[in-house]
Amino acid sequence: MLSGHLLPYILKRGEVDFVAVLRCSPEDLEKRYVGRGYSDVKVRENVASEILDICLGDALKQFGADAVAEFDTTGQRAEDVAKEIVAVFQGSKQRSIGQVRWLSDQSAAEHLIDRYLK
Repeated sequence: MLSGHLLPYILKRGEVDFVAVLRCSPEDLEKRYVGRGYSDVKVRENVASEILDICLGDALKQFGADAVAEFDTTGQRAEDVAKEIVAVFQGSKQRSIGQVRWLSDQSAAEHLIDRYLK
């Protein structure tokens, strides 16, 4: 198993069979990073990346939709997310891509853009 947001820049299509892209609400992600002591710039860059689906887009571009599955980890325990990933990998649960859209609701989008992308 390999992990990290830079994998699409290191590995090529066909070198992996399954890619799990973990997503998290921008607000929860901000709290997590602030709690870890990340700089304001690093927090802002990472949250902006989440809002704009950068990791998902990179994974889809490099590995293709057949290899990628997306998982919203917001408010979930790590153990539960791991079980969901295994279920999708084993084929007992349907793969999901594009269901996590932080900018789909206009009022939420305006808030996120004002807070993180200006």
